[in-house]
Amino acid sequence: MRFDVTGEYRGKVGFSALDRYFNVDAFFTNDYRATKSEWVVLINGYFDLGTWWCVTPFIGAGVGVAQNKIEHFRDTNVIAGGGGWAEAGTKSNLAWALYAGASYKVTSNFAVDLTYRYLNLGKAETGLLVNLDPTVFSGNPLRPVTFNNIQSHDLMLGVRWLLQPDVPPPPPPLMRKG
Repeated sequence: MRFDVTGEYRGKVGFSALDRYFNVDAFFTNDYRATKSEWVVLINGYFDLGTWWCVTPFIGAGVGVAQNKIEHFRDTNVIAGGGGWAEAGTKSNLAWALYAGASYKVTSNFAVDLTYRYLNLGKAETGLLVNLDPTVFSGNPLRPVTFNNIQSHDLMLGVRWLLQPDVPPPPPPLMRKG
């Protein structure tokens, strides 16, 4: 069993989506665009499954916090001549991860890991949504746009320096005849 604490910044990536809805006698579309980024801190535990020819397969799990940020949100509705935008928004959530991988022990104090990770980052929100047509939200409070169930499938290549000294195997049992 081994443990670690990881922290990472997941840089800005673009998001785009298109939806279609029916209103009175025609179909309309919304073209959504934004960028998202995250800070993630996880406490992880791994269980080594044994070692064969210097290769150690392992499984693991982690739990921590993700701070998700949505910026540059735009909603364009060309057909209806509408749309809107939202200020940047940040939301902190519980984050969790599952791991599976293998470690190759290059020397007694150095290993190379190849790991698959499923990472669930929770949800994110923009700032308050502003519509080009102010009558659209008449009587309704403005709300942020919510991005639910943000997740990632990661393939990671890493290195580990093992700080424990080499422990020689125990001596064979003492046997006496007679």
